[in-house]
Amino acid sequence: IETAMASALDKLAGKRRFLASLRETGGTAELTISLPGDTHQGASISVQLLKALADLGVSLGIEVFPKTNG
Repeated sequence: IETAMASALDKLAGKRRFLASLRETGGTAELTISLPGDTHQGASISVQLLKALADLGVSLGIEVFPKTNG
């Protein structure tokens, strides 16, 4: 998860002005992590990545999709 997040943040870092303008006009940006819910999973996100998200004004979303029967 951290590798994918770091890659996404590298791309977003080049859009810093756009992200600031988006926030100033009432918009929001979110980086979403989607996990399957059919197995137990855990992850830790480093302080450095969380800070990078905060510095860009980007929220972190986490979604778990439970396995459905049928």
